[in-house]
Amino acid sequence: MPIRILDFVLPLAEEETSLKAKLAQSLRVSVEEIEDFKIVKKSLDARHKNRIQFVYSIEILLKPPREEELLRNPSSPLKIRKVLPLTPLPSITILRKPAYRPIVVGTGPAGLFAAMRLTEAGWPPFIVERGPEILQRVKDVEAFWKDGTINPESNVQFGEGGAGTFSD
Repeated sequence: MPIRILDFVLPLAEEETSLKAKLAQSLRVSVEEIEDFKIVKKSLDARHKNRIQFVYSIEILLKPPREEELLRNPSSPLKIRKVLPLTPLPSITILRKPAYRPIVVGTGPAGLFAAMRLTEAGWPPFIVERGPEILQRVKDVEAFWKDGTINPESNVQFGEGGAGTFSD
């Protein structure tokens, strides 16, 4: 079973082809012990202008019994997690059609997920959102950050994408 390595850093100047060798070095294994690996997520961290780097989440398959040794090693500087098999979401069975469309309040992650699942079940929801669309909301939030002017209907709490839109 593969393991997942989180927040694996590769400087911008290094080629991605060196990733397997860098993984082996960081895990203290030989390159030959790595059966396979795949990049699950790749982000560019440009918070520090003099240290721009790529940050990866990687699933890696090692020859046994190395995976279990790594998972048991608390001294590893890497964030290593066991990859659990994904179980599909159960399908929603429609027992009877509702008299009214279901209402989903908010377009944050939970609201959008609920709307998606209801739509999959054949119950297209009516979505209610308090704030404006994202372009206007970004302008309003930037005004607040710049000079403290707050719009009670358009801020980091209310609007398309929910509070998570500005969480980074």
